[in-house]
Amino acid sequence: MSRLDLVYHIVSSIEDKNVHAFSSYFTDEGTFRLGNYPLLKGRNSISQQCIAFFGLFKTCKFSILSAQEANSDVVCVEGTIAYVKVDQSTVIVPFCITLRLEEGKVYEFVMYVDNSPLLLPTPPTMQSPWCVA
Repeated sequence: MSRLDLVYHIVSSIEDKNVHAFSSYFTDEGTFRLGNYPLLKGRNSISQQCIAFFGLFKTCKFSILSAQEANSDVVCVEGTIAYVKVDQSTVIVPFCITLRLEEGKVYEFVMYVDNSPLLLPTPPTMQSPWCVA
């Protein structure tokens, strides 16, 4: 599998909320950092945190704008993620991922993203009770 194909498989595992598949792409001692969350080390730690994170949204869909191989072991990806929150509202946030690979597995995954909209309440629709559609 090419490094860019690996990126698409990883993204698909996130969209599917498949913790087992996602963690399987890491080396035994792989690390994962999502935004300002603490650094996670090892598949077990990564799996446990992903279970909790995946509970913050109903679905997500990645739109990859650019995926480039920086050298033989680094892949950089940028795009947007459209989340459908538990309350059915949708938020779209930009992201950038840097993957460092070792023998076809991820040993460092850094995802720069501001996921705070997932945690914030969705503002009510501004609609006047006097307006008639």
